[in-house]
Amino acid sequence: MNEDQIKIILNQYSLGQINKISPISCGLINQTFLIETDSDSYIAQLMNKMYPPVVTEEYDKIQEYLAAHNFNIPKLVKTRTGQKYCFLKEQVFRIFNYVAHDSVDYSMINNSLANQLGQAWGQLQRLLSQYLEKPTFKLKNFHETRSIIEKLKAVNSANLEKSSAVENEYAMIVRDIENLYFSEPLANTVIHGDPKIFNLLIKNNQIVSVVDWDGIIWASPLLELGDALRDWCQKDMIRFDFQVYNSAVEGYLSQYDLAVRRSAIAQATKLITLELAARFLTDYFEENYFSWDKIRYLSAAEHNLQRTRDCLAYYQDMCQYVK
Repeated sequence: MNEDQIKIILNQYSLGQINKISPISCGLINQTFLIETDSDSYIAQLMNKMYPPVVTEEYDKIQEYLAAHNFNIPKLVKTRTGQKYCFLKEQVFRIFNYVAHDSVDYSMINNSLANQLGQAWGQLQRLLSQYLEKPTFKLKNFHETRSIIEKLKAVNSANLEKSSAVENEYAMIVRDIENLYFSEPLANTVIHGDPKIFNLLIKNNQIVSVVDWDGIIWASPLLELGDALRDWCQKDMIRFDFQVYNSAVEGYLSQYDLAVRRSAIAQATKLITLELAARFLTDYFEENYFSWDKIRYLSAAEHNLQRTRDCLAYYQDMCQYVK
């Protein structure tokens, strides 16, 4: 999507004089732009074809629900005719109000910020647990770990040449993950779906909003907490920060009671970490899902193998602390 196309579709909105359009490169699936006008700033997004209009419809309902409970997330800007979105060919195009925030990276996550992250996500999950309208869209195999592992086993068996180079990585994943499955079904609620640090907007060391709601799903908040901890606690890709982990867990549980033992939180964190390693290793074989760095690596397979090894090194460091 180029700037001329954006300007044409922006005519369907009353935004004022457009001063600048800047692409935002942090997303891997949707095309996102910062729109600066003479009066305000906005985020414009062209959705990937995999996302039907119902994803935006459901987001709008959740945004209104959360706003009524004083938890603010970006609000959709309506078109001139009052629509929540419009189309560019078959893809949904939508605009949000811009939420001012600071740049963030993992080196900034200290114990204090980790506690705030945990509190914010716990507060959000408490509110979402009371939202009873189930989302209708679901990403395939979302945290369906057994299915992800079965796919890894299949692609490993089907490609003997590649599999010989990853015997150790493959063995660790399929061996260790057997001890991390939950024996009983986990309780489900509405969850956000992607709690990585870059989806929490921070301004002056305060969490001011949560973005990237395309993965809204009816699933386990325990697994999502594990995913959050996997992301927030990493240092230099392969080191695990146990103090950050404890601070984040304390913050989360102060706002939302998962009604599980601490050992279950540790189990979920390790499970999701190995699940991610399995996804990277699967794409080492298939080379068709994750984007890859064409400057540093010769192929998607090479990049995904490095991701797998980093993820497993991180998992091993995590296991020294999280019991």
